Amino acid sequence: MGWYDFRSLCEQYGLELQWDIQRRCYKIYVWSWKKPYLGIRPLGYVTVDQLQNWKVDRIEEFVVSCSIDALTA
Repeated sequence: MGWYDFRSLCEQYGLELQWDIQRRCYKIYVWSWKKPYLGIRPLGYVTVDQLQNWKVDRIEEFVVSCSIDALTA
């Protein structure tokens, strides 16, 4: 899966995707206005190797788990 498809998948579940320069991986996040999470709230990270090696089902499972985390926090 490429980054564009990965980003589209994240958007389907209401999540944002951004390249994290410091960690050198993709960061899945949501904007949170609840205390103590003001602003960007990271939910998970995916490396380029994971994105290339994981099957689409595994990637979607990870994105869904991040979406659930965003809803329950």
